[in-house]
Amino acid sequence: LRKAFESTRSQDVTITIQSIRLEGPRAEARLARRDTLDGSIVSSFPQTLRLSLTAAGWVIDEIGK
Repeated sequence: LRKAFESTRSQDVTITIQSIRLEGPRAEARLARRDTLDGSIVSSFPQTLRLSLTAAGWVIDEIGK
């Protein structure tokens, strides 16, 4: 694992929000995620975040695909 990180010059994660659905103190965000290592796209996939509203603000409860 250490060698993999040492050999990587750059890593970028681009997230594009496709939709947000609010239901009271809960929300679901649908995202498009693209991971790039050293300038080459290595993965691109949809992702879903489930959030809840707390006294401190919105908190991610779950990250799924």
